[in-house]
Amino acid sequence: MKLTATSKVLIQGISELSECDYLTQMEAYGTNLAAIVTPGQGGTSLGNIPVFDLVDQAVSAIHDIDITLIFSPAYEVLDAVLEAIDGGFRQIIIITADIPPLDTVRLLRKARATSTTVIGPGSTGLVIPGQLLCGTQNPYFYSPGGVAIVSCSSSLTYEVAAVLTKAGLGQSIIINLGSDNILGTDFYQVLEFLKADTGTEAILLLDHSNSGNTNLCLDSSRDLGKPIVAYVAGHLLPLEQQVPETGSMIASQFASTIATTSNAKIKINNLKQSKIPVAESLQQIPVLIKKAMGKIDT
Repeated sequence: MKLTATSKVLIQGISELSECDYLTQMEAYGTNLAAIVTPGQGGTSLGNIPVFDLVDQAVSAIHDIDITLIFSPAYEVLDAVLEAIDGGFRQIIIITADIPPLDTVRLLRKARATSTTVIGPGSTGLVIPGQLLCGTQNPYFYSPGGVAIVSCSSSLTYEVAAVLTKAGLGQSIIINLGSDNILGTDFYQVLEFLKADTGTEAILLLDHSNSGNTNLCLDSSRDLGKPIVAYVAGHLLPLEQQVPETGSMIASQFASTIATTSNAKIKINNLKQSKIPVAESLQQIPVLIKKAMGKIDT
């Protein structure tokens, strides 16, 4: 991802009042919202943001837009992504969750063929504290610093960020990978990006029992040159207890699998095999990060 405080952002598919609230929050944070694409509403505006019917119209009118956020309904996301890629976008965040699996496969094939980075589906976006807000995350909990957070959770991310901030560990970037079982970008790909990010000094991986990341064994983690710490939620519940998260429960029923606490333990074992420190509680996260960064004695 190549984004800065001045990056121009396109929004696709805004139609609900709640989504307009997210626009207001992004704009208040200083994000440069360049245009909105909502079919049938072209020629209007939302505040100072012009609205277009098509991505090509927005690109022709406003040059050098860096990224697009997709809020379109689930069954329209495939068309929205293909339109964005054809319009020249190579950085896409899909906010919408529960995309039809075959649609996700099709859009990811197109993305890989065109070297397009897709975050999501079901992502809450990304935040560069103090600079840029792209998505639906609440920036109140974040503070500028050197710890990157890569997460498959939404509310847990806020809680962890608050713990880090209180411990004096600000964040360089927060990336939410998404909640669907098929994701465009995984932990490994983000780590490669963070390896070259000069503002990142340490990396925190956040995962949980319900996510689709079944394999967190990171063989290349030793070559990053930056310490990695992880936390997997759900490992403290009784063994084999089904985790009560409605969307994941329904999806797992269709997939003939059940999200249980044993999934968290498998992920933790994979991380430990990669020699990545795994926190047992939220309070232990800043301690492990400071140890990994050499800020306190081991």
